[in-house]
Amino acid sequence: DGWLLKFELAGLQFEDISILVSGPTLTVRGIRRDRMAEQGFCQYSMEISYSRFERTIQLPCNIDGAAIGVDYRNGILLVHVSI
Repeated sequence: DGWLLKFELAGLQFEDISILVSGPTLTVRGIRRDRMAEQGFCQYSMEISYSRFERTIQLPCNIDGAAIGVDYRNGILLVHVSI
């Protein structure tokens, strides 16, 4: 019993991601950094936003103490919640 949560986080480093659990809530936070920006370079249009983000998922039961497995490959974060 449990859930598999998938997050598309292209362009992030794993160390820039954190996962928090509180009651029935799982929160994924992170920061997408622009590692290619050059000093004095101006953007006209940009498809990718660089900043902090937070996504909160409300699950149907308390998951404090649940087994949480994390896998991050090719910009996809998989969070396995086993109750």
